[in-house]
Amino acid sequence: MDSLFHKPVGPEDLALVVGLPLDDATFTADVTFRREVPTDGRGDFAATQVGSNCSAVTHLARQHARLMEDLVGTARRAGLPEDRLFDQADLDGFNNAFECGAQVIIFLAHWRQAPLSRWDFDDEAIAAVLEHIRSGSDGVMDRLRAFWPAGVDFSAPIRASELADIINDFIEHFAAGNEEDVSVVRDALDASLRFIAPGNAIEFRDGVHKADTLAAEVPDNWSGIIDLGVCHSLALAQTLKGDRDDRYIIANRDQKFLDRIVPELRELCLRLQRSHQPYIPLRSRLSREYGRMILEA
Repeated sequence: MDSLFHKPVGPEDLALVVGLPLDDATFTADVTFRREVPTDGRGDFAATQVGSNCSAVTHLARQHARLMEDLVGTARRAGLPEDRLFDQADLDGFNNAFECGAQVIIFLAHWRQAPLSRWDFDDEAIAAVLEHIRSGSDGVMDRLRAFWPAGVDFSAPIRASELADIINDFIEHFAAGNEEDVSVVRDALDASLRFIAPGNAIEFRDGVHKADTLAAEVPDNWSGIIDLGVCHSLALAQTLKGDRDDRYIIANRDQKFLDRIVPELRELCLRLQRSHQPYIPLRSRLSREYGRMILEA
């Protein structure tokens, strides 16, 4: 375990896995897809960035594309091997990153959280969810029926935003503010309500995937460092690590911002190009340095 921490690495020892849209056209297409096919889950990152500010799509798409171009271009110039760059990653790409011989996997993707939004439902999904709540016989549907607001009729039309609010209140009520329990309740809902895109999941280019699905893609014989450029990644880190002492996972409790993490990763590639050095101490130093830069700006 200590050898992983102290072993010097260079760009040739890295793999970069990017599950985010790379260019402005893909970003814009993701926003459209997410709103036209709400039950799929793809495009959640871009749609979340835009929110209700539809007039900002073009600006946000270009801003995002510049960040991605900067990161991927710098990694290539620093010496990241082309066969270790998975820049439009799907689930297969995630698996391939662990099969390519890299000692460090840098993973940049979107974590779709537990709360639902109005973008998760179209009229067909609303009808299917309401019918399943009315007639579903599993324990989670029994609890949801008992929790259902007295003034809201199952058989009457309901807005997507109202349905999302009710289900989110249900999650919060039974989780009682505990983050782990929020995940447990959402996972139970996903197992029962198969008409909506899963929460507590990673978005790749081929859709959203639960943490245990990702963990199953990591070969049993792989050891190394996984650097999660993913929001709220503690639960994902625990699932990927399991009981392995030969895997370091770099994770964070809070939200990740691309305009912070991309400059950090860019600088990391450049410093490793100049001199091989242990990854985790360097990553820690850069996090502190850029944190101070933001505070002083």
